[in-house]
Amino acid sequence: LLKLLILNQSYGEGFILNDFPNNVDQALMLEDYKGGLNAFVHISLPAEVLVEIEEAKVKCADCHKVYYKNNVISEAHGIHIEKFMPHDGHCDDCSGTNFVDGSDPAKFEKDLEAYQKAKDDLLSFYNSHGTLVDFELKKGYDSYDKLKKTLQYNIKH
Repeated sequence: LLKLLILNQSYGEGFILNDFPNNVDQALMLEDYKGGLNAFVHISLPAEVLVEIEEAKVKCADCHKVYYKNNVISEAHGIHIEKFMPHDGHCDDCSGTNFVDGSDPAKFEKDLEAYQKAKDDLLSFYNSHGTLVDFELKKGYDSYDKLKKTLQYNIKH
């Protein structure tokens, strides 16, 4: 889930909240705070694809930037997400070369289970507020421009 919050015009583009709100009670609290979210972006991917993405995760041991060492492909779902690794073997942020496994299967399984429990209620809540943007991320980072256009079209002003 990806959420955008703009508190007022002086913040320009606003900022992104990731993994919050986690339930309808938190969403209600957030709506009471300066008008709430401008968009609640639900990025749809099947659970088995999410598991593959998690398993492909690596991070820079120096600055913790996350990368993805493998392509994730699901012909059944029409998904082809290209791996995302530095072309020269150096971290894009700190130039480090020490990459380690970035996956935490136990935490991921717990987070996915909690998300699955709260998802339908949260999506219904934000759909009723007219701020739900449901997006299928079929091409990974290559879907960014399409996501940006979808947000620009759907965001409440």
